[in-house]
Amino acid sequence: MRLTPASSAQVRVGSFELDLQAGELHTKGFKVRLQDQPLEVLAMLVDHAGEVVTREELRLKLWPADTFVDFEHGLNRAINKLREALGDDAAKPRYIETLPRRGYRLIAQVESGAGLVPPQPRPQGVPVRSWWVAALCAGVVVSLLAILFALDVGGFRVRLLRRVKPVRIESLAVLPLANLSGDPGQDYLADGMTEELITALAKIGAVRVISHTSVIWFKGARPRGGLVEIARQLKVDAVVEGSVQRYGDRVRVTAQLIEVKTDRHLWAESYERDFRDILALQAAIARAIADEVRAKVTPQQRLQLASAHPINPEAHEAYLKGRYCWEMRTREGLRRSIKYFQQALEKEPGYAMAHAGLADSFIVLGDNGFLPASEAFPRAREAALKALELDDTLAEAHAALASSLYSYKWDYAGAEREFQRALELSPQCAQAYHKRAINLLAMGRPNEAVSSIKRARELDPLSPRINANVGLILYLTRQYDQAIAELNKSLELDPGNTASFSYLSMAYEQKGMDKEAVQACQKRAALLGETPEWVTQFGRAYATGGIQATKRFLLETWKAGTAHEFVTAYDIARLYAFLGEKDQALDRLKEDSDQYEVDPCMLRHTPQYDSLRSDPRFQDLLRHMNLRP
Repeated sequence: MRLTPASSAQVRVGSFELDLQAGELHTKGFKVRLQDQPLEVLAMLVDHAGEVVTREELRLKLWPADTFVDFEHGLNRAINKLREALGDDAAKPRYIETLPRRGYRLIAQVESGAGLVPPQPRPQGVPVRSWWVAALCAGVVVSLLAILFALDVGGFRVRLLRRVKPVRIESLAVLPLANLSGDPGQDYLADGMTEELITALAKIGAVRVISHTSVIWFKGARPRGGLVEIARQLKVDAVVEGSVQRYGDRVRVTAQLIEVKTDRHLWAESYERDFRDILALQAAIARAIADEVRAKVTPQQRLQLASAHPINPEAHEAYLKGRYCWEMRTREGLRRSIKYFQQALEKEPGYAMAHAGLADSFIVLGDNGFLPASEAFPRAREAALKALELDDTLAEAHAALASSLYSYKWDYAGAEREFQRALELSPQCAQAYHKRAINLLAMGRPNEAVSSIKRARELDPLSPRINANVGLILYLTRQYDQAIAELNKSLELDPGNTASFSYLSMAYEQKGMDKEAVQACQKRAALLGETPEWVTQFGRAYATGGIQATKRFLLETWKAGTAHEFVTAYDIARLYAFLGEKDQALDRLKEDSDQYEVDPCMLRHTPQYDSLRSDPRFQDLLRHMNLRP
C-alpha cells in the first residue's frame, strides 16, 4: 500500500514514524501492526495536521460512494484501532482529538523525517528512446515471468497460486447486532435478529457457528484486545458485525464479514425490507455469508434457507420479544416469554416458531423447578408436536420434543431419534448436542455422551450451563480428576456459577477431599443467598463432626424448607443414601419419580446411589423409568 498525502515520504508523528510510501508505522525501530484503513485515516490526518478533518471528508476520500461499507461503523473501528496502535486515549488524547458530530484533528507534533529527501517532482515528458527501452525491458520481464510460471522454477507457480487462493473460513461468530433505532426498547429486535441469523447459519454444517449464548457476552462491550481477543475466546476465524434499524414497517440491516487474523473485510452489504419479509432477509444474509466463506451447502440446506415466507409483523414482533425474555432463563422471564409466544399465536395461529418457543419455555421451567415437571413437560411436548405438525423442518421443535420424551415419557430411544433429526436440520445446534449428551448417558453410552457435551461446548464455549455440565458428565462417568479440572475452568469463566460449585463439591467428596468439598458447598450457599450465620454453622458442623455432620446439617435445612435454592428429590435422596438411611432414600425417589421429578441420568449414574443399587426396590425403580438395571 502506498499513502500519498504528505509532502515527505516519511514523517514523524509524536514518537512514531510513518512511511507514506511503504504504508508502514514504526516506533523505536519496531513495526506497528496496523491495517490499511486505519493507516489511510492517519495519513489524511497527517496531511491536515492541526486542522479538523470532517467525517464527511473522510468518507468521500476513503469510502467511495460506489462501494458499500457501513461507513459509520467502519470509521469508528478505524479510529479505535488507530488509537490502540498509538496508545492514545479518547478521553485524554495526545494524538487524535475527537470533535463530536464534526470529525477529528491530529494534535501531536508532525515533522519530516530527518535526513530523508522529499520525493522529487515527476518529469513532464518522457524521451522516445526512454519509452522504447522501458517497453523492451517490460517485455523481457513478462517473458521471464511466463517461463518461471510454466516451468514452476523454484516453486514460483505454487507460491503465486497460493497467494491468490480464496479465503477459507471454517468457523465464525455473529456478534450482537447493534440497535441503531435510537430506542433501547428495540433491543429485543437486534438481539432476536442476531439469534435468528445464527440459527440460519447453523443449518450449514460446513462452518462452525458459535451459539447466541456465547456471543451475547460481547453485547455493547469489547475486550481490550478487540476482535482478536473475541476470536481467541470463541476460537473462530471470522466474525460478522452489523446493525439493525427499524422505522415504521421497514427494517434496515447492515452486515460485514471480517477475517480476524488479517483484519480483512471480506464482504459487506446492506439490506432494507418490509418487516413482514424479515425471515427472507435473514436467509439472504446467511446465503451471502455461506457463499463468501466457500461453505459447501447441500441442496436440502439451500431449500431450508430459501423456504422463508412472509410473516405477520405483529406476530413476529411478539415472537422476538418472547425469545428475548426466554434468554433470561429466570422464572419471571420465562413466564413473560410464554405470554409473548401466546400473543404471537393469537395473531397467527399457524406460526410454528412460536409453538416451538412455547415448548422451549416449558422445558426450562421444568428443568429449573419453576413449574412442576408433571405439568411443564407434557405442555412442552404438546407445543413441540404442534410446531412439527406445522413445519417438520424446525430443528428447535425436534430438540424440544426430544427433551420432553426424555423427561416425561422416559423414551430414550425416541429422544435420540429426535435429537439426531434436529442435528440433521441444524448441524451447529449446541442445545441439541447438550441435551443429547444427558440422554446418551441415560442410555448407557458414556463415551458418546462425553463427545456430545464437548461438541456442545465447541459451539457455545462461553455458556456457563454447558461448561458446568461438561464437568457433571465427567463426574457421572467417574472421571473425577478431569471433572475437577473442567469445573475449576468453568468457574474461571463464571465465578458465580452455582451449579459448578455443586458438582465440584460432589467430585471432591468422591476423591476423599472433604475439606475442599465443604468449601465449595459454602461458596455455593453464599451465592444462593444463605446468611453468613448459615455458612458459619455449616463450617462448624464440619469442624466438629466431619463430612457426616455437614450432610446431616444440609438434610435438616432442606427438609425444613428454609434453603435458598431449588432442592430436588435427587438432592435429598443422595443425602439419605450417604447417611445410610436407605429406606428414606428409596421412598423419596419412588414418590418423586411418579411426579417426573427424578432425572433418569442422575438416578442411573450418581455415585452416592451405589449403596442402593443392589436393593430390589432400586432395581424396580430403574425398570419403572425404562432404565436398564
